[in-house]
Amino acid sequence: MLPGNRLTAPARGVVMLLATAVFCGLCTVAGCAPRQVPNAAPPLRICGTTFYRGAEGLTVTRLGAPDDGVPPAPDGGSRLPRREHGALTGGGAGLRVIAVTGGCARGRTVVVSPASAVRVRTVARDGEGGILAFSLVPARPRARVRVDVYAYDGRRPTGRVRTAVG
Repeated sequence: MLPGNRLTAPARGVVMLLATAVFCGLCTVAGCAPRQVPNAAPPLRICGTTFYRGAEGLTVTRLGAPDDGVPPAPDGGSRLPRREHGALTGGGAGLRVIAVTGGCARGRTVVVSPASAVRVRTVARDGEGGILAFSLVPARPRARVRVDVYAYDGRRPTGRVRTAVG
């Protein structure tokens, strides 16, 4: 120490180093140190169907209430896009999972528009073939498209959502 209670530059560096070490040690004991967060999510399963087993968690889009813009129910069942098979490229980032019912007992008739912009990856169905949930990916790799999804219970509209895929 010098006269006047001043520390030299090297002494100040040592004091700062010790103070930082003590602070970090206290934070670790007190629990404010960063915690390890697992980088994997459990598989996404809906009504017994596995939609994705990737390392990142996915959210499920649910339909909102139908409005006046819902087209009439299709004759002959659901109109889904073409099926896409094979490995999912680029992780699950382009995958959109859509649930069209609140449970697993009774499925719906579903229409996706425009169907040419996306492909179906996985579909969960009830015992009679009605759709409970399904997943979409863009028809072109790394594309981002907007689609409308409509659900019907018989001829009655039950839900609608406009969502981005990709």
